[in-house]
Amino acid sequence: MTPLFKFLQKRGCWFSRKLNPLEFNKLYEQGERDFRGCQLLGVALSEYNISELDLRHSDLRKVNDLSRVLSHLNSLKVNLEGVNLQGVNLRQVILTYANLQGAQLSGSDLQGASLKGANLQDASLEFASLNGADLSCCRLQNTNFNHAFLIGANLHRTKMQGTNLAEANLENANLSKSNLKFANLSWANLHKVNLSDCYLYETNLSFVDLEASNLMKAKLKNVNLHGARFPDEYYLESQNNNSFKGHFPIFKAIISLIKGSKLK
Repeated sequence: MTPLFKFLQKRGCWFSRKLNPLEFNKLYEQGERDFRGCQLLGVALSEYNISELDLRHSDLRKVNDLSRVLSHLNSLKVNLEGVNLQGVNLRQVILTYANLQGAQLSGSDLQGASLKGANLQDASLEFASLNGADLSCCRLQNTNFNHAFLIGANLHRTKMQGTNLAEANLENANLSKSNLKFANLSWANLHKVNLSDCYLYETNLSFVDLEASNLMKAKLKNVNLHGARFPDEYYLESQNNNSFKGHFPIFKAIISLIKGSKLK
């Protein structure tokens, strides 16, 4: 890596250098370990001491045996911040507690993936498939799940402040005890979703169908409920820990007066 390239890179300027296996090996043999922003084409990272590599913001989509390599990288606590993994098959991959902040995962297949405790803040997962994935205890602030598939996914105790879940499919997903402050769930499929004990402050729930969802002890304040459909009876815990139970028309008046929620 030239001194000019290193100088610019340290100041946040990222370049996509394409490296084939021969080029990568040559640089590695010369002592290079900084491959930030590089596009690795057919490189067999498993043949190298990957614990020494800096792969932040690199394009790993065409790395050989990608799922196994990523699991190995994660076990070594390698920082995967900003990596490009768009549209790749990562079914059943193990990335527990991984740092994937700002990662590009749009259109990727992450069905059944283990991502418990991972940092996915500011990551892009539009149109990604995460059916049955474990995302419990993840940091998902400002993550983009627009049109993503999260059927049966485990999102228990996640931090989802400002997360975009617009038009996402969350059928049968578990979001219990999650923080959805400022999150956007407009037009999302929330059929049989577990939202028990969730915190929803200024959350956008417009045009969602919650008739079969679990809202037990969910805390709503200033929520956008325009066009939303609710079950006939359910509980809601207010700020002073009193619980309300009743039919929707009565509850509608209570929540609009006490919580300031926006209703159609």
